[in-house]
Amino acid sequence: MKPETLERIGMTPGESRIYLALLDLGQSTTGPIVERSGVSTSKTYKILKRLERKGLVSHIIKKNVMHWAAASPKRIVEMLEEKEKEIEERREEAENLIPELMKKIESAREKQQAEVYMGMKGMITVFNDETDYLKKKNAVNHVIGVTSPIRYGKKIHDFFVRLENKKDNLKLKRRFLFSEEARGKWPTIERSKYCKVRYMNYASLVSVNIYGETAFISILSKEPIFFIIKSREIAESFKGYFEELWKGAKD
Repeated sequence: MKPETLERIGMTPGESRIYLALLDLGQSTTGPIVERSGVSTSKTYKILKRLERKGLVSHIIKKNVMHWAAASPKRIVEMLEEKEKEIEERREEAENLIPELMKKIESAREKQQAEVYMGMKGMITVFNDETDYLKKKNAVNHVIGVTSPIRYGKKIHDFFVRLENKKDNLKLKRRFLFSEEARGKWPTIERSKYCKVRYMNYASLVSVNIYGETAFISILSKEPIFFIIKSREIAESFKGYFEELWKGAKD
């Protein structure tokens, strides 16, 4: 057996070499162990004591000289089983902590007035949060400023197609104010029975999403940026702005 094999199951390089040396030597004093393992004398004793604490070696004293012996290799299996049990116990502890930790996160979020996210990963986070809220509260999503998918690029366009399909599957209600140049370009939204769409004579890469007490401004350039504002007053202001634009927009 190579030392690397034992290292893969959690032993250090020194531990694996000394344990294998003891298996070959049988009962031995430290001198032959040092010679066989290639581990320095200064480290060998410390490693032997460490292995002893793990139950992988034992010692006896003969004529005032300490002799060491390797425990059965079955002890390695037992050690792995103990680690598995410990990992399982820690996993259960972590799972029990999750509700409390989530409460802390939510509490911290409530105190935050503004957040900024960037890039596609940030985009995923922002819209996952939005979708989760809409699903939980059965709320209506208001969106100002959707334009032609050509302006956004394929990656962002494909993301929104997947997102809107998901929202349709969840039967989430949405209201959109599109630019005229987007007319007929977003069939996933325009044909959905869960969406209402009107059109404005204005096109921009900047859009506004409103849901609950949250509003966020999206700049959907190659590297998208999202400004999240969590405020009932601001969300209501944006919603009022949406309703005024809605009155003047075309079906």
